Amino acid sequence: MGFPYHMLMVTSIMTSISPDIYEAANIDGASQWQKTAKITMPLVLTQTLPLIIMSFTYNINNFGVAFFLFMGSLGTVGGPPAADTVSTGASSIDIMISWIYKLTLNNQKYQYASVLAVLVFVILAPFAIWNYTRTKSYKESGMNPFSQTPTLLQFEKLFNDTNYLIWYKNTLSIAIMVCIATLIITSTAAYIFSRFKFLMRKQLMVSFLVFQIFPSFVGMVAIYILLLRIGGLDTKWGLALVYIAGNIPYNTWLVKSYMDSIPKSFDEAARIDGASNFVAYTRVILPIARPIMTFLLITSFIGPWMDFIIPRLVLRSDKQFTLALGLFNLINGRASNNYTMFAAGAVLVAVPFVVLFLIGQKSLLTALGAAGVKE
Repeated sequence: MGFPYHMLMVTSIMTSISPDIYEAANIDGASQWQKTAKITMPLVLTQTLPLIIMSFTYNINNFGVAFFLFMGSLGTVGGPPAADTVSTGASSIDIMISWIYKLTLNNQKYQYASVLAVLVFVILAPFAIWNYTRTKSYKESGMNPFSQTPTLLQFEKLFNDTNYLIWYKNTLSIAIMVCIATLIITSTAAYIFSRFKFLMRKQLMVSFLVFQIFPSFVGMVAIYILLLRIGGLDTKWGLALVYIAGNIPYNTWLVKSYMDSIPKSFDEAARIDGASNFVAYTRVILPIARPIMTFLLITSFIGPWMDFIIPRLVLRSDKQFTLALGLFNLINGRASNNYTMFAAGAVLVAVPFVVLFLIGQKSLLTALGAAGVKE
């Protein structure tokens, strides 16, 4: 199927070769074979080498054709069995990409599929890098993106020439405030809605759903006016207040649904032992609800850390900026071309995510293993 395209590409390259080159070869007495081997082929190969590499990588990753031709073998029936087909699900007609598909969807062997995906990258990356190093843009001065002597110069410029550390501190403090307030408010509200009956209970829960229907940008005018009236514009606490208020409706429903699945016999047993509602909530329910609280902690942290629209509305001064707003201003405008500093700052943005997910994953697994048995 790729022959017509490649044929047209090679033909267009040949027509662009100057006839003067062949005339000079004729004067030197070159034969037709020598002109083809010494002139045409090197020039065509130089121009088509990127195309060859791209075709090679495309054929390795071409899942659509493999699925169409071997549709039966990619399903549960399988093609001619291989030696290890019981444990890996591979057949003798599988290619790499179809094998990854079967391991993921049919056999749920995600670890094997991940390893194969890494191997595909290891196979293709050297070809891509070698292809790039042979291009004209790589060889020209200043066009090589890979520094011969890696340095931390961009990080030094980021720390010394901008308020990046202040932005980082602002974002971290806002995220921590939002996390703590969201955990306390939503978990308490969820416990009240889950365990107690009171007037207007259902109406309040429905109102949470109604508030959640409207996207945050719909209320931007109202948010701006409210913060202006209470003096919350261009302040960290004003921005945190917006996030906390936005987190309450959905997260209250989320935590309440989890607490509804915890048997009420736990609360009753605690009350028989003389515990108050608050003690039963803090000593019995919260430890069992630790998985959902860990999830809530992570999601509450991600929102303020990654958001751009609300900080753009609330914050004005550079020293109050969050990371998203500060990094955006580094590259905003025609005269702002600090892309290398932007990239350096973006790398450091991921550090808290890695730490938080590592800690949260361990806590989540521990809590799931230690949770009480549900009815």
